[in-house]
Amino acid sequence: MIGRVHGWRDAAELFKLRLNTMAVLPVFCGYIVAGGTAGAMSLTVLLAGGLLAGFGASALNQWSERRFDARMLRTRDRPLASGRLRMSSGLAIGLTLSALGVGMIHVAFGWLAAGLTVATVAVYWMIYTPMKQVTPWCTEVGALSGALPALIGGAAGGAIELPVWNLFAIVFLWQMPHFYPISWRYRADYARGGFRMLSVVDPTGERAATRALWYAVILVPVALAPWIWSGAGVAYGSVAALLGVGYAGFAACFRFSVARDRAAIWLFRYSLIYLPVLLLVLLWDR
Repeated sequence: MIGRVHGWRDAAELFKLRLNTMAVLPVFCGYIVAGGTAGAMSLTVLLAGGLLAGFGASALNQWSERRFDARMLRTRDRPLASGRLRMSSGLAIGLTLSALGVGMIHVAFGWLAAGLTVATVAVYWMIYTPMKQVTPWCTEVGALSGALPALIGGAAGGAIELPVWNLFAIVFLWQMPHFYPISWRYRADYARGGFRMLSVVDPTGERAATRALWYAVILVPVALAPWIWSGAGVAYGSVAALLGVGYAGFAACFRFSVARDRAAIWLFRYSLIYLPVLLLVLLWDR
């Protein structure tokens, strides 16, 4: 059982609170881009359902990785890895919250949105999680799960058309320059845990940094697409261009700087600014 002293902290760790709170933004943005017109109550159900499904997926991920997390300095104090939360309780919590989130979205918005929510949880838990032990391409699979919430919002909004797919691509591409600096900074920990991240397979960091740069460069025109053909205004286009050039610039520093550890920190910090600012300006400018 979770002890009283650790209750709130353990909940935040088990549910990856900050990560899943940010993941709700693509759901909302996809809904608006698709032209959703449901009332405030239905929209609240959509966001709450997406959040609960994300909480459940995170708990299931940690349930599966509890032995590996226990080896890593960064994760060994997580509730399941440390033993503060029983294994059976972690599994039950993950399944219950995932099912509750899917059920809420199904009741409010139907099978397509609910099915995409199931796919998000399944890809994250049943494909991405075990792949981390096998291949560095797990990062791209994890990014697929991270981008699916945009399609959930689009399905709830009424149509998964080109602007929603564009949003999906933006979120997908953004994640690699976001995650590769993390995997580089914690490469020793990932190796200790048995995870085959690219920075573990290639300890020079060049392959991870090169991929981060390429994804950041490709993201520039993809992020500009809503301004070119999907109705976003000049304000969005200007912000997307500036953010994109900045993201590519920090990724280039990560690739070519001799102080790669420091460059990784700055790239990661910039990534936390890039996505919420871009999506909020897109919503405002529409």
